[in-house]
Amino acid sequence: NYHRGDGFVKLLDSAVPKMMQVLTKAEMWVAIGIANYVSYDDNILRDDTGRHLDIKDLCEPLNMNYDSLRKIMTGLKKKGVIYVGSTGSREAPHTEIKSIVANPRIYFRGTREKREIDGLFEGSLWS
Repeated sequence: NYHRGDGFVKLLDSAVPKMMQVLTKAEMWVAIGIANYVSYDDNILRDDTGRHLDIKDLCEPLNMNYDSLRKIMTGLKKKGVIYVGSTGSREAPHTEIKSIVANPRIYFRGTREKREIDGLFEGSLWS
């Protein structure tokens, strides 16, 4: 029964040293904090009900104000840690909706990597 019922996300250990080199301390804090919200198989940031999260939704659980978090998320986007934009999801792969997607070359939750999601990060620092 050890940790029975606890969820987990894989944070690839080869990515951590690179994250420590290229991310600011605040970016690293947020990069670790969003790991709890990486969803199964599509890496979209979601709450426990499956609803897609936006920056405003993440402010309270990350204990940050909107302006600070928005600037940090912009930095994480530029550095290829996250993607913000329209993408399909596991429920509707051909219907695009605005989402925050965690880089599957850093975070992984599920049984298989979706090639479409991996392609969002092509050419990033994590290639």
